[in-house]
Amino acid sequence: MMGDRSAGYDCSVIPALDCPGRYCGRISIASNASSPDGCYASTCGACPTGYRVTGNGSSECLPCSDPAILRDYFFLGFVCLVCVGVRLAVVAVSTIGKPGWAPKTVLGIITVLENALAMLFTLLILEPQGSLAFNSCRVVQVSDFYPIFYNPSEDYVHQLHCTYEVVYPLYRMIFVYFGFYLVHHVLLLSVTVPFMWGCRQTFSLSTEFVWLVALPVVIAVFAVLAGLLYYIFDYLTILVAVGGFSLVSTFHQALKYTFKNPFEVFSSFEYWMFTLVCMAYAAFGILSLTGAGTISFRAALLPTVLALFLHPIVTLFASPQPYLSSWGIPSYHEFYQH
Repeated sequence: MMGDRSAGYDCSVIPALDCPGRYCGRISIASNASSPDGCYASTCGACPTGYRVTGNGSSECLPCSDPAILRDYFFLGFVCLVCVGVRLAVVAVSTIGKPGWAPKTVLGIITVLENALAMLFTLLILEPQGSLAFNSCRVVQVSDFYPIFYNPSEDYVHQLHCTYEVVYPLYRMIFVYFGFYLVHHVLLLSVTVPFMWGCRQTFSLSTEFVWLVALPVVIAVFAVLAGLLYYIFDYLTILVAVGGFSLVSTFHQALKYTFKNPFEVFSSFEYWMFTLVCMAYAAFGILSLTGAGTISFRAALLPTVLALFLHPIVTLFASPQPYLSSWGIPSYHEFYQH
């Protein structure tokens, strides 16, 4: 059974006894009787919380005391950004066509605030507690998030269970984050519901019901695909920003034919909400491209995100009608409705 290192003996080096499997390891245990130097190696099994096998030809479980790399912080930011994006999408879809900027804006501000607080408290509770910096085990490969699929079986009958959080604390911080988010969501919502109840034409409890159904789906996606998302979240964020903005452009192009003044589309809350979310995703994706130069170089590319503001203005003078006519579509508005 796994045990802790003892301060009374120098157990920094244990016998070089290899363990089967990719993530099975041993830990030094202090004992006066089992070994002349007071230490012996435990049986092979799962490493304790906060330890992992290095994989460098050794089966020793070593503590994860290295500071987290920049990508680890961006991964937590990605979890926050997805939660914000899905929540705002639920608010926009459930309130589309309803009057009133004030309640929609309040819901947007509350969404950003509760997610920011959840991320702050998540960082503060991770080791070392009370600091925005945290220690983590280095992620070496995608399989580090799925050790349950790599439990070895030496005799093809009895399986050796070596499942533990190899990427501590990157996997558990997802659920810690969503736990804090739910607490802040309930608290802030209970404060603002009396105000929102006076705007029942815009706000309804159906918005919350839809969100309470969507949130478990988001958590389940991170629970299953955390390893894949850790490696592709920067590229995925940029793709979502580009795809989302293309939808905003389509929405804008269709609506400009329904207004007497084409600039009236800029008065739509949904238009500005989706545009700002797409800009936030694009900016985050650029900053999180950890393989594309230094952080200062990537920060210098952020002004390119502001170009998203130019597209709606330019598209007012664009007309796809010649192309639509060749397809037998009388108007872009009918194409959009179809």
